[in-house]
Amino acid sequence: MLDTLSRRRTLLMFTACLFIGVVGLYSVLWIRATHARPTASFGLRDYDYLGSGDVRVLSVAPGSPADRAGLSKDDRLLSVEAQPISLEILSKLVLRGQPGEKVELVVRRATALAPQTMAVVLNEGRASAALAASLFHFGEIRIAEAKARLRAAGVEVRIA
Repeated sequence: MLDTLSRRRTLLMFTACLFIGVVGLYSVLWIRATHARPTASFGLRDYDYLGSGDVRVLSVAPGSPADRAGLSKDDRLLSVEAQPISLEILSKLVLRGQPGEKVELVVRRATALAPQTMAVVLNEGRASAALAASLFHFGEIRIAEAKARLRAAGVEVRIA
């Protein structure tokens, strides 16, 4: 009886160690896979999603591709690569875009009546694109709100 109990305990310990090892290996592989390729950014710091085909720029990161292209507060993004702008399109741009890739935007400038086409060359992103996409995908939370919630929870948040 004691021998059977000892075998079961040994088998249980072996199974637990194997499980921990597999979970650890999976975690390492997952982290490497998700961080293997850089994410893209074009420098929208904050925006207002006003519905399908209309995103109002609230702020642009200084020195970013959007800033260099001349995008500024209150400009309206109408399309990306000839597709009407949507949260899904913005998420795909960040998640699937490649640093150095040239992207065509159609913008209605705050100071002009007619839409303009501008080319933006994507930078390498610095934030977690997957996190950003999941937070903003359904337009339920804005960047400023996310930063405020993170700060309130004691998480250090970059200002820019």
